[in-house]
Amino acid sequence: MRWFTDSDIITNEGLNSCGEPPQENEVKLCEIWIRTYLVKTNKNRELGTSYRLKHYVENWARALFDLGIKLKDADNYPINNECYVSNGAFIQAMKNLKFEYSLQRGTRVNPYFGAKYNGPYIHEQYIKYIPRNSDEWRTVLSPLLRPITVESDRGNGVRS
Repeated sequence: MRWFTDSDIITNEGLNSCGEPPQENEVKLCEIWIRTYLVKTNKNRELGTSYRLKHYVENWARALFDLGIKLKDADNYPINNECYVSNGAFIQAMKNLKFEYSLQRGTRVNPYFGAKYNGPYIHEQYIKYIPRNSDEWRTVLSPLLRPITVESDRGNGVRS
């Protein structure tokens, strides 16, 4: 694992590749997902490369959009969460949040990160996995959106 340096060039395509820099909106969207669901670790190839992780962000964002949840950045500006997320946007977000990385063998575009997923899972029989598409994200997120009702303590013998 190593830290990003100033010589690491990040474009829409990925790390040290040709192309345009990632879009700010996409980077902010990735940062929200990363802060919410990832924690730093020494090494974790099970999570997958930046290319797999960017798909998690896209599907999570789409599920939020479908559920009517609008995201805002730290300055309270709206973030478009019905959007494509480039590989480079995810890498830039990980760099901004100071995650370490290692390169995938045979490519210099899709790094692995020192990160562990710490969010909701889909459970099927004896298997649990990270939600892979927007339908699975809606499945794990929608129960969190239900209003919580608290029954009154009146009449049940409880004193305040």
